[in-house]
Amino acid sequence: MKRAFILIINLAVFSLACSHKSKPEQSKIIIKKVYKQGLLYKEFPTLNRKKHGIEITYYGGGSGRILSKISFRNGVKHGVCIYFNLYQNVSEKVNYVNGKKHGAETFYNMSGNLIKTVYYKHGVVIKK
Repeated sequence: MKRAFILIINLAVFSLACSHKSKPEQSKIIIKKVYKQGLLYKEFPTLNRKKHGIEITYYGGGSGRILSKISFRNGVKHGVCIYFNLYQNVSEKVNYVNGKKHGAETFYNMSGNLIKTVYYKHGVVIKK
């Protein structure tokens, strides 16, 4: 009797485990785009066919210098985005929340010195 009871319990647990719907598997891929010459132009991670993570864009010419680092979540800009000049100094820095500028957007000259700041709240300028 005890063995029959344990067998019934095990079958019940097994059937519940099999009937539980699992989430579809998420596909994570890194996309790399290149110039015609074969030099790396852009790379970004994707999650379920949408940009998800940091997209890095490079200047042409094979220098390996970074033009921008842009943060994405589910295909939309979300997080810090940084743009660089030819000397690899930051030229602009801005934060996005769900595709809209939010917080301080800062601009820098070629030497990397701050020249301007604009403040946003959910895509709307609140202070220049």
